[in-house]
Amino acid sequence: MRIHGQGQGTGSGYPKHETRQQKQFRSRYRIGDLIRGTILTYATADMAWVAIDDLELLARLHAPYAEGTKVHFLVTGLHPDIVLKEAEHGPGGHGPGLHLIV
Repeated sequence: MRIHGQGQGTGSGYPKHETRQQKQFRSRYRIGDLIRGTILTYATADMAWVAIDDLELLARLHAPYAEGTKVHFLVTGLHPDIVLKEAEHGPGGHGPGLHLIV
């Protein structure tokens, strides 16, 4: 997953390259954390809004999930991009990764 800034501007108190949601995510989670998200709704066939705590993130999923499904993700990177991996995909529980857009 790679989170890309959306609506970046000035006057928000955060650097232009880091959104409020990216900053919140980085302050809450560390590499190696296993987190759970809920599939909210699909924007396209492979892009869905995922709720992780109180954050709603747009994610490119590599496996189809029904809306409302709880999915576990492993935090594998925080800088320069936030990178999560689907933890319940395929043999051995290793997926190709999840791309989020905030």
